Amino acid sequence: MRQVNGVVDVLVLGEVVGGELDPVTGELIAAGRVLGGSVGVALLGDDVDDAARGAAALGPDAVLMATHPALDDSSIDAYVAAFEQVCRQ
Repeated sequence: MRQVNGVVDVLVLGEVVGGELDPVTGELIAAGRVLGGSVGVALLGDDVDDAARGAAALGPDAVLMATHPALDDSSIDAYVAAFEQVCRQ
């Protein structure tokens, strides 16, 4: 991955289902490439390590992770707050 100093032009919110990266994330990364500039993928969840490895293999410029036990698929409010924090960084 190319180092982008924490800032990307296009940020994709990766879809993690059962701890695995959903294939739609790859399609979103490709669409982000069409827009131009650097593309990052944000992954949110309780355990997204395997999904992060899968996302990195798809070639984004950055993979950003927000992990916390509260991000266990039960609270949309926790996901929104976590994604907001990722976007602010």
